[in-house]
Amino acid sequence: MEVMGFYGIYSYLIELSSSYQMAKYGDPTFPSIATVPSNSVIVSNIHFIDYVNTALLTAASYGLGFVGGKPVRVPSALMGASIGLTGGFCLAYQNSFQRFKGFRDNSKEVAKYGTAASRLVHANYMKLDDKERMLNYERFADPFVSVADVPVTGVETE
Repeated sequence: MEVMGFYGIYSYLIELSSSYQMAKYGDPTFPSIATVPSNSVIVSNIHFIDYVNTALLTAASYGLGFVGGKPVRVPSALMGASIGLTGGFCLAYQNSFQRFKGFRDNSKEVAKYGTAASRLVHANYMKLDDKERMLNYERFADPFVSVADVPVTGVETE
């Protein structure tokens, strides 16, 4: 039996996640922005409405914890609020991730970052200086695939 290292397990989980997304949602209806977006990019692009939903879920959970925790209301309410905050953050993260993968409307992100196909074209990649290449790699590139070596069809390279 072959022992998988950290990167093998990581790539398997990424592949499993992508397969699950494709099985659940089918093909993306919007342009994909990143093949594997980094956590920092996903969190930095959470929309205002996602923060509002998180705050509402936290407040509702606090209220439910206060009403349901009769002997010890305040600790129950605080625990409910922490669960609501965690759940709200997970939903906001999921929405942001789905915008990057093209499963939700992502017109703001496309205007800001461009599409994955336009960044992965070899000619476009060669126009970047070293700093921009590193920034592109840190934000969007699959750590196991060289960005310049990914073949993309149907995109003009100029």
